[in-house]
Amino acid sequence: MVKEVHRLCKNVLRVSACEYGAWSACGLFTVDARLPLRVIGVVATYTVVLLQFALL
Repeated sequence: MVKEVHRLCKNVLRVSACEYGAWSACGLFTVDARLPLRVIGVVATYTVVLLQFALL
């Protein structure tokens, strides 16, 4: 039982030490976990600007 726990801890440390490079979409922007939030922010800002022009 102790060896299994020790092996599990070593595997967790090994996996957590891995570094993952960010993907790039043709050098234009990075593809990571924050991309959907950034896209939603851009769409929301653009929508607000369009609404401001429409309600003038």
